[in-house]
Amino acid sequence: MVASLSDNRLVLTPAQAAAIAANLRPNHVEEGGGRSDLESIDLFADVSFDLTDRLEVSAGLRFTHDEKTTSFSSRVVGGRSVLGGAIAAAQLAADGAPQGLTQAQALVGALAQPLVQQIPDGVLPLFGLTFQPTTGNGEAARASLEDDALTWRLVARYGLSEDANLYASYARGRLPKVLAASAPSTPGTPARFGVVEAETVDSYEVGAKLALLDHRLRLDTAAYRYDYDNFQTVEQRGTLFVITNAGEARAYGFETQADLAVTPSFSVLATYAYNHARLSAGAYDGNRFRLAPDHSASLAASYRVALRGGKLEVRPSYTWQSKVFFENNNDRPELQQPPTPSWPTMCRTSSRRPMGS
Repeated sequence: MVASLSDNRLVLTPAQAAAIAANLRPNHVEEGGGRSDLESIDLFADVSFDLTDRLEVSAGLRFTHDEKTTSFSSRVVGGRSVLGGAIAAAQLAADGAPQGLTQAQALVGALAQPLVQQIPDGVLPLFGLTFQPTTGNGEAARASLEDDALTWRLVARYGLSEDANLYASYARGRLPKVLAASAPSTPGTPARFGVVEAETVDSYEVGAKLALLDHRLRLDTAAYRYDYDNFQTVEQRGTLFVITNAGEARAYGFETQADLAVTPSFSVLATYAYNHARLSAGAYDGNRFRLAPDHSASLAASYRVALRGGKLEVRPSYTWQSKVFFENNNDRPELQQPPTPSWPTMCRTSSRRPMGS
């Protein structure tokens, strides 16, 4: 009896299942490695000037040129992964094509052989599980990338008085392009390279800094908005984690802080921040940024006592924040299921705060 197809699922006979299980290797080893070289040139200028006695303006411009070269190789050590081959057979059958089922049946038959590790690579590919081996079971492939960029900022400060300042800023920030390398989807083929577009962010901020009560009370407050394009995030693909483009994202909110000197030796500090940071495109649409709470607050006190030869300061504090996610997938099950790798024709017997702000 041979493996059959049921609802695009590969069904093994009891004998095949037992033989493949007996061939599983507890000591299967896979190795992967890469190297990256980067040459970067930065040219920048920043100027400040007073338009009036109260209004000061600052402007900055930066040019960046990057040249990157990345190499990647992967190999399996001591023989093929039988489990990796079984996954390949299941995927071929799931494609639903008659040729795929034929290939899957031939592959299962080879994997069930007692001497499966002695079958030549030209007949049965040298399967990996975590990642597939590159050409020649370890040959390195290389790719290069050049990236040029301009970023800038503009800041204005207006002095209402010696104790009160208003400010506004606009900045363009950027994370450079990423040359992402990964193992091939088919055993014995070159490594794959892809370019993740540069992430850019336009940031807008307005705020005020005040000193009141004869400078015993200091208040800082700011409101901001960040508009991201080509937001870079990490996504799980199979058993690997790669940098991907999550599209657009937005963040806006405000922060405030109050520092009051109650007496010369006792002061209190309080802060509060609201931050609405959301991805707004693709599979992550509506998800929160990782490690970005909507609300956060803190309260601290400081008490100082003069001692002979020094000073003792006691500073208890309390901080609180609303819930956060540790990954941009926000624990959504549909974004955590590792997708089944693509295994075409494998069996020859038959795929913050931002910079610049």
